[in-house]
Amino acid sequence: MSAAAHRYYGEALVEDHQSAAAIAQFQQAVDLDPSLESMKDLVEALIAQNQYAQAEPLLRRMIAQSPYDSSGHLLLGNVLENAGKREESAARIPTGAGYRPGQRRSPGRNAKIKPTQRLSPEIKK
Repeated sequence: MSAAAHRYYGEALVEDHQSAAAIAQFQQAVDLDPSLESMKDLVEALIAQNQYAQAEPLLRRMIAQSPYDSSGHLLLGNVLENAGKREESAARIPTGAGYRPGQRRSPGRNAKIKPTQRLSPEIKK
């Protein structure tokens, strides 16, 4: 059976509330094709069953494969929060919210400009 077939079968099993069997199908899909889509299906099934310890390394693998995909960072942040790793979880949320790792945050569109940031008279001319 192909990875896609395992994924479709896993989705059907999720809808039929057969979580353990769905996880097994998603795992086979990842074994055949470790694509982001396959890994995300498996991660979501694991999270739905509160299997955070199994989901964490898979999420880290997803992030290594695609570091700018925000969904992996958000899911990892949630998994870490549920596992009691609050500090590391807090570090993942900004990345998952669209920031790139190491990127400085902008002050936002409603931020007030400090007096030292205002244009000097020479620049205004």
